Amino acid sequence: MPTRIVRASLLIALAVTVTAAAVWFSSEAQRSAANRWAAQARTANAMLTAMFDQDSGLRGYLLSGAPASLAGYAAGRDRLSGQLIAARAQAKNNPGTLAAIDEQNAAATRWQAIAESQIAIVRTRGPGHSSRSEEHTSELQSHH
Repeated sequence: MPTRIVRASLLIALAVTVTAAAVWFSSEAQRSAANRWAAQARTANAMLTAMFDQDSGLRGYLLSGAPASLAGYAAGRDRLSGQLIAARAQAKNNPGTLAAIDEQNAAATRWQAIAESQIAIVRTRGPGHSSRSEEHTSELQSHH
């Protein structure tokens, strides 16, 4: 009889240990996934902020012609490049996310090409000749 009690106690202890380990591993997997999602969200937010900074700097330059206005544009371009690298690293095993990142990069590249053409116009003709600044600002914003 005491042997049965010892065996039952050992089986109960083993069952509790296995259950606790399963709960811990499951919690760790959830925590890890949540940390990955949070990092990806921070990177996406930083990419968006970089695009806003580019837009603000560009609009300031189109309206004023002041070269200092382009500092935000240039800084935003640099930050976007870094965040795209980070986003690709975070999504390395997810083809769908990598495709979405490539789409965002393509959209940003198209927008930057339009922005660069407007910068060139202001450099040669001045801010009053930026090819209807309001129209182009609207066009640039529609590419966001």
